[in-house]
Amino acid sequence: MYLVLGALLTSAIILIEVGIGDIFLSRDMECREMVYSSRILSDPELICLPEGVHYFLRALSRGPFASVNSEVSSPIAWIVLWISYAILGGLLAIFPSRSSIGIFLGVHIFAITLFTFLAYLSNFLA
Repeated sequence: MYLVLGALLTSAIILIEVGIGDIFLSRDMECREMVYSSRILSDPELICLPEGVHYFLRALSRGPFASVNSEVSSPIAWIVLWISYAILGGLLAIFPSRSSIGIFLGVHIFAITLFTFLAYLSNFLA
């Protein structure tokens, strides 16, 4: 029972984060396209989201596929994130709630930081 409840709770949290990240990422991409297509020569970071926030949103919405620039990988990334966090949430639901929430948040913050760093490094390694 706790296994299913933990899996559903973490699935809901992750899918909401992925959706919010994808919405802001698409708005940022539209803003960057508008800046690039306009006649005003300006840095898109002055008008749109900064580069670090852009990579953070890519890591939030695509997870381990953040370094891939293809839009084809988005649905696959959502499924991979959903399954992996559902398994993690199900396994952590066995432990007491204080320790399981702390472990979940720690793993989640570490994963997002790692994926953001890898997305940033992909520009220099490609």
